[in-house]
Amino acid sequence: MNKLLKLLILINFSTLLIISAKHCSSSINQNKEHGDIIPQISAAYRQDVKDALLKAGTNAQEILDFIRKCQPHHQESAAFLVANMPARDLKNLTSKFLLDNLNWAYKAFNQSPWKNEISKELFLNYILPYANVNERRDNWREDFYTKFRPLVKNIQQPGSAAVKLNQKIWDIINVHYTTERPKPDQSPFESIQAQGASCTGLSIILIDACRAVGIPARFVGIPEWVYVRGNHSWVEVWDQEWHYLGAGEPGPLNQTWFTDRAKHARAQDSLHSIYTVSFKKTDSIFPCAWDPNINYVHASNITARYSGKKSESDEVSLSIRVFSQGKRIAVPIRLLYNNKTLGKGNSPDTTNDLNDRLNFIVLPNKTYQLQIRCEKETITKTIKVGSNQFQNYDIKL
Repeated sequence: MNKLLKLLILINFSTLLIISAKHCSSSINQNKEHGDIIPQISAAYRQDVKDALLKAGTNAQEILDFIRKCQPHHQESAAFLVANMPARDLKNLTSKFLLDNLNWAYKAFNQSPWKNEISKELFLNYILPYANVNERRDNWREDFYTKFRPLVKNIQQPGSAAVKLNQKIWDIINVHYTTERPKPDQSPFESIQAQGASCTGLSIILIDACRAVGIPARFVGIPEWVYVRGNHSWVEVWDQEWHYLGAGEPGPLNQTWFTDRAKHARAQDSLHSIYTVSFKKTDSIFPCAWDPNINYVHASNITARYSGKKSESDEVSLSIRVFSQGKRIAVPIRLLYNNKTLGKGNSPDTTNDLNDRLNFIVLPNKTYQLQIRCEKETITKTIKVGSNQFQNYDIKL
């Protein structure tokens, strides 16, 4: 019995030695593979790539395969992505996903008429990235290139191309603004499946559409407006300098409903600052209003770019929304003072951002009339405007 026990112990010990030897051999081979590729990487990214491979854990081979399989002249771009990837992507993304993203990004960029106007830094940080914030990682490049490249192939400037995309893509993919979306931070394909998105989801789509055709684009947001409740997300595109667009809100560059609100942002107040996302690591984290626990989306504070001449202190921004049966509706509205028309327009409905309102600039501490034209009648509402610079009125019919 003792002999049998000794024999079993000896067999088990031998098995452990074999397993240990295999593990050591695997580690040695992995280190050799790392050693084969690391020296080829630009010195600017070499240490960061080494650190990234450690974070990748069991997915390190996929990350290595991505760097190894890309074309030699794309290797620096691959290293940039790996060096700046959040840990969640290092542990989960496949070499195929990353290679598809890299190759389609270069294909679109090389076909763009403006490619000679775009610096390497702009390409790396604002065209090449496969994601914006914390959204699900969809392989959208080829699909968006195929759908949207025909829309802009004859346009010579990236800003004009971005405006065209913002006019056309929403009907093509059947996605429009809605508060009844499954979640705010939807990926492009999640929004397409839901047939609707928040300002965050729409911004993600427009940025990816721009990148899919070689336009530098980036995600911008404010955690909370000054004077008005609510956060907002939008898009900036590069055309000699950065310009802004409201995703899903067709119109010229730098002309949106939130232009004046953005002027009141406060660079020294993190809650009321404007940030832009950077795939390249920075010293700041983008404040995701939909999930404050996210700490891997890097950002820069760009409030100063939006802080222009503010409304005069003796003027009030009067903002109107109209509701019927609990939903925002679009109706013609006329603003009057002493029976004189001061302005007119249509109230935004549910297809517009929740913070989008019909705005009038008026004087404080005065009484105005609103004429609301419904299907069968015109309703007049009297509003006493106070002294606060921003005043919001929700009218229920």
